[in-house]
Amino acid sequence: MRTRLLLALGALLILIGIYVAIRPLFGSGPVTGSRPLDAGFAVFFLLRGVMNLRAARRQSRAAGPDVPRSPSPN
Repeated sequence: MRTRLLLALGALLILIGIYVAIRPLFGSGPVTGSRPLDAGFAVFFLLRGVMNLRAARRQSRAAGPDVPRSPSPN
């Protein structure tokens, strides 16, 4: 459950970071009113999103494969 949450939040943060970063390039003004502040927010959201995706990948590897175990014949 936590892995899915980290994946979803990581993807959302990356999308927000991309939006904040490219919005001023298309003639719209900056989201915050200041381009340097927008750049800072974009970097923060992108880095935080990447950190969440890496944490989710690390957790999924540590958990191992989701293979149902068959009962052992004792």
